[in-house]
Amino acid sequence: MLQYIGEVLLSLSVLIAVPLINFLQSNVLLVKVVAHLLHEVGNLVDEWQALKDKIKNRQ
Repeated sequence: MLQYIGEVLLSLSVLIAVPLINFLQSNVLLVKVVAHLLHEVGNLVDEWQALKDKIKNRQ
């Protein structure tokens, strides 16, 4: 019984993983753009924090 459940889970994970890998391969540019945007947002947040700290120190 447990072996059967394991085989079902394995086949389900393969069914999910294969389309996901195909999607990522066909959208490498999209993934790179999203990663770049997230990086830029992180930089903006860091600059905003530094600016807030600078203003706080002046008061």
